[in-house]
Amino acid sequence: MKLEEEFDLIHVIKKLYNKKKAILIFSFLFSILGVFYSFLSNDIYISKIDVLPENQISELSPLESIANISGFSKDNNNTISPLLYSDILKSYPYKKELINIIIDDTIKVQDLFKNSSNNSFNINPISILNSIYSKIIVNKKSKENSQYKILPENFYISRSDEKIYKKIDNILSIKIDSEKGIFTLSCSYNDPIYSAKILIEAYNLLERYIIDFKTKKSKENYNFILNNYLSKKQEFNEIQLKLNSFADKNKNISTNIFSGEYSNLENEFNIIKSSFTELAIQLEKSKIKLNSDKPVFSIINHAKVSNKSLKPGKVNSLILFFFIGVILSSIYFTLINSVMLIVNKILY
Repeated sequence: MKLEEEFDLIHVIKKLYNKKKAILIFSFLFSILGVFYSFLSNDIYISKIDVLPENQISELSPLESIANISGFSKDNNNTISPLLYSDILKSYPYKKELINIIIDDTIKVQDLFKNSSNNSFNINPISILNSIYSKIIVNKKSKENSQYKILPENFYISRSDEKIYKKIDNILSIKIDSEKGIFTLSCSYNDPIYSAKILIEAYNLLERYIIDFKTKKSKENYNFILNNYLSKKQEFNEIQLKLNSFADKNKNISTNIFSGEYSNLENEFNIIKSSFTELAIQLEKSKIKLNSDKPVFSIINHAKVSNKSLKPGKVNSLILFFFIGVILSSIYFTLINSVMLIVNKILY
């Protein structure tokens, strides 16, 4: 068995050696393609924000920090794990809000992506396959399901918005560092200023989503107590006015009927006052709870306008594409005979 494998390997090497000229020509053509790629591709600028999440700010042991950032903390009730932040970034409600944020005078985020010239030139086989899939399969399904356009706006995403959402997915990314207990939010765009501006708005929106989720329960409780407090306050003001008015009208009367009615009003006033005072205390407590539940994020490195472009260099592109050419041509010349034999067997 070993001798057969050795023989096969030697046979493959000999075959490739015999085709070395063709492989070199193919690789040379690929390297030229790499140089063209480096000329045609746009500059890409990356802005980053390093953030210490809410659970990491308190003094914790290393094991507790890792548990918190992984979402396994004991005190993790009603808290979003940093591992889920990427899901928020990819959610449609988040992206819908983000693309409608004004970042420069009257320019919205979505306006930056409507012009195709704003997109970087990338030769990416996966993106090409995704593009073909979306044009053939997704478009076919959307035509078949055109009746769903009558649904409310929140349930329907237009094709133009879908394209913008995909571009947002491509430029925004989040990285979790469990050891340091931080996460890094980054934005890659072909303009350094807009890259930083989009990143700042994306972070602010993400922070608001997390705060809203974390404080949802305490906010509902606060609003419930506030409504009861305002209702009881009105009731208290009414009974106070009624008691004072009754006392003023009958200040010179000292009958048993007056004393009885006044005593009843006073008892009612005291009951309402007691409830009103209790609600006022509860309202203050719920306000404190609401503020204490708000997660605090500590930004370690703020967003900066990057001066360094990630545009691929000509030499790097040439070398990279040359090796890609070597690999592809080697695979081709190694497998072509086997493939042709299989095809011939099937056809004949």
